[in-house]
Amino acid sequence: MLAQLNALDDPVNLQFQEKYGVIHSYKWFNDGYILIGFDCGYIISISAHRVEIGSELTSFLEYRSYLASIAVSTSFNKLLTIGDNTMKIRDLDELTNVTMVTEIDTEKSDWCTQKKIQFQVSDLSEIEVTEDGQLVAVSSQSGVLSVFVTKMPTLAASYNNSICYLTNLTQVTVVAEVEKKGSSTLELGIEPTVMGLGPVNLAVASNNTVFFYDYHTPAQMQAAQQLQSSQSAAEKPAIVNAEPINRVEYLSTVLNIQLSYMYAAVNFGAKLRLHRIRNSEDNPSIEFPEVNRNATLYAYALTENFLIFTTSNNYIVYFSLSEWAVVSEYRHVVPVRYVYPHPINVVCCCFDDRLDSFIYSAVDDEVFKLPSVGSSAHYKGAMWETFTIDRNTFAVYDSQNIYVFLLSKEHIQGDSVIYES
Repeated sequence: MLAQLNALDDPVNLQFQEKYGVIHSYKWFNDGYILIGFDCGYIISISAHRVEIGSELTSFLEYRSYLASIAVSTSFNKLLTIGDNTMKIRDLDELTNVTMVTEIDTEKSDWCTQKKIQFQVSDLSEIEVTEDGQLVAVSSQSGVLSVFVTKMPTLAASYNNSICYLTNLTQVTVVAEVEKKGSSTLELGIEPTVMGLGPVNLAVASNNTVFFYDYHTPAQMQAAQQLQSSQSAAEKPAIVNAEPINRVEYLSTVLNIQLSYMYAAVNFGAKLRLHRIRNSEDNPSIEFPEVNRNATLYAYALTENFLIFTTSNNYIVYFSLSEWAVVSEYRHVVPVRYVYPHPINVVCCCFDDRLDSFIYSAVDDEVFKLPSVGSSAHYKGAMWETFTIDRNTFAVYDSQNIYVFLLSKEHIQGDSVIYES
């Protein structure tokens, strides 16, 4: 029965085909349409709009034995159903196509077995989905609750030619030196929101706490890859239950983490803290920008030798890790929003508030503006070549193109930046 709120005394009685069975579940979707699930496995969609009220728009047999429950995620734009020990997902805009089918384990719990509780074949019970559509929970009459992840947050980090990325809500896979194809998956036991990768360490943040882990060195990765290749294809690589080597709490939510071999630079709020990764008696810690600068943090980057950061009063600052002191300061004409330092040399590629791109050398405070290529307003980032012969080569990229430049020291007019391709 359907009734409009302003006409409750004039309801519309709906009748459906007998083969559908009894209405078992229904959900509203797309502002005025209803999905109805029947116990014989059928699902139909009808309209609740006055001009076509009760009209059957779509009908299909979803399950042969029984349908237990249906759920709708408007943000995910999906219809989720359970029945016949299976979960199916369909797109609300194209209900005739199944986008995913997953079998659900409905083994009875030990408690149910001990109590000798018996259930009918229709073991699955209810399905619910979170508002953002990321988690789906399925319950069964035997007491089993299964939670599925429908979409993973995009979370990754890199260090030189090593990368790490989220492979499960609490698992991170580290690929050290990508060309060697060695990888290791760490079970962290927490759901990270921020990650940072260094040459030998992984850092993950949850709210205002950062956990630091060791991961395999490239040599160990290569040995692990050889072991994996000797296993059968059906065997999955082992997942390591990782224990943190250090845990540090900060004053507010962690926004970004960068690691070197010994140090971590952690951005929280408008502050940046630099400290050793491992606890020790000699464990210096310092926050930037310093109070006497009377400025806020704009950008930062960490290399093996320096911490580079920029401030709201236009400064680019080089802080030496070995000397534990500021060794270079340069005041630009406008604030610098992004810095991409060379991993070894004391030069960095910078993007400023005027949408200009330039190379800054901390040795002599020289600034070399990049040749006008493409639209600098759309530049997304920059990266340096680490191969020894071409280490003065760097690339700047936007959403569609990569532009390669060379920092030339043999130009007739002195150092300059040359566009290559």
